Amino acid sequence: MNVPKQTSILYHGVWTSETDTILSDTIIGLKKETRWTESYFPSWFLMTAEQELKTKAGVVVSEDEVSTRIDVFHKRYQIFKDVVGLCGAQWDRPTNTVVAGDDVWDKIMKYNWFAGGLLLQ
Repeated sequence: MNVPKQTSILYHGVWTSETDTILSDTIIGLKKETRWTESYFPSWFLMTAEQELKTKAGVVVSEDEVSTRIDVFHKRYQIFKDVVGLCGAQWDRPTNTVVAGDDVWDKIMKYNWFAGGLLLQ
């Protein structure tokens, strides 16, 4: 199966595994602290994430870039839900991976190339 590496699908520019972790930890932390339940985030959430990225990773991004990356997180989550909902694919908790046979992955990749980001390589 010819699948591109996760990094080529998921990470570009300033967005790396490290910056994604900082961003998600910040947003999740703010949601918990404030008991935020809306599907959108207030500007100050995004500005706080900007500051955390600058402080912890030396990365300077705009509020729009943070918002766009959160949209990418949402897209990744929706694809994950779609993939693990398919017959022949399942989430393996001990290894934190989606498990499926090559034939299932071939079908998944035809359905959505971005789903290749779920493959552990």
